[in-house]
Amino acid sequence: MKTIEIKEMQKIELEILKSFSKFCDEHKLRYFLSNGTLLGAIRHNGFIPWDDDIDVYMPRNDYMKFLQLVGSSLGLHYKLITPYNSKKYLYTYAKLCDDRTILIEFPDTLPYTIGVYIDIFPVDGLPDSELEINEHFIRTRKLIYKNWLFIFEGKRYMRNTKLYKSIYGYFIVCLAWLMGEKFYFHKLDKIARKFDFDKSDQVALSACGYGAVERIKQIYFATYQKVQFENNFFNAPIGYHEYLTSLYGDYMKLPPEDEQIKRHNNEVYWK
Repeated sequence: MKTIEIKEMQKIELEILKSFSKFCDEHKLRYFLSNGTLLGAIRHNGFIPWDDDIDVYMPRNDYMKFLQLVGSSLGLHYKLITPYNSKKYLYTYAKLCDDRTILIEFPDTLPYTIGVYIDIFPVDGLPDSELEINEHFIRTRKLIYKNWLFIFEGKRYMRNTKLYKSIYGYFIVCLAWLMGEKFYFHKLDKIARKFDFDKSDQVALSACGYGAVERIKQIYFATYQKVQFENNFFNAPIGYHEYLTSLYGDYMKLPPEDEQIKRHNNEVYWK
């Protein structure tokens, strides 16, 4: 198999993003560049040189419509993987993958094989009061951890050389088999979707483990503007300055050289 290095990986991801963006525009679905992808668009007019992924946000209603509509419309070599359509899928958000590639992620000691992808995160509304918001995040974080435990951590513990950890791993795997590996995901999904994106004052990634960190006023994501990314133009939230400032502070300032490194632990190949 031929290894894919970071520059080639970025080109593949860009092609996925272009197909995704075209599909969303055709079906009038809202999406926004986010995280390091949006930072790269604003600071570099493209990829952050050492970044190896693309992240987009979708308001929950648009996200669910996208999952229902997409099918094979994006091309035969694209595959949408979600916690709804894949029993063994680790994550609580969608990945749109290039099925001609193999990407082996190492979230810990167990390899997880997919293809080169872009991450698609659903953004949900939040309750009105600060107390309710904090309680909401506590509940969703616990369910995210339990979901990860059922699908991934139990299998990892089974391989542990310490007997008590191995026994604990077998117990978790058996419990997941009895209750269903997606038991906690479905509980999480119901809670995360409780508050409507368009009717909330604040929004967050409640189902994705980043809720409190990426919480932002809904008005900053109420509409979008086009920004340049690798000689193409994609949607950015109208309040991208406030969003990036909340995540990175002085986001136009480059990090120290020792922090300018690839973030993910993975191996990437052409099939």
